[in-house]
Amino acid sequence: METDIIAQLEQIIEKNRVEMTNHINSAIQEIKRVKEKFPTNKNTPFSIQEVADMALLSRQIIEEDIKKGRLKTVTRGKRKFIPREEAHNYLKG
Repeated sequence: METDIIAQLEQIIEKNRVEMTNHINSAIQEIKRVKEKFPTNKNTPFSIQEVADMALLSRQIIEEDIKKGRLKTVTRGKRKFIPREEAHNYLKG
């Protein structure tokens, strides 16, 4: 009976190990995807949509915060962008 319990525990542990490994691999893939999507050049501002994605907010909420002066933008051509430092400060809360 004791050996049965030990065997069951070993199976549970192995199942959990496999699940955790899968979660970690998924997280690594997501990190790689985000790094590809968001350039690391410190001079490149973010688009409004990029900040919305990072903040897990809608674009509309970001645009409202811009209108309320909570988030500053720069204009390039006809598009508005958010400087990186401004975006980082906004995301910190």
